Amino acid sequence: MFLLKRRNSVRTMAVVTSRVVRAGAWITAPAMVLLPW
Repeated sequence: MFLLKRRNSVRTMAVVTSRVVRAGAWITAPAMVLLPW
């Protein structure tokens, strides 16, 4: 499914990485706010 076309795989990788970055931001933002306390 993922290896049908390399361009599509690269595009999906970009989407996955963006989602991971957003998830990391949602996780790290409260952590940065709560950890100093």
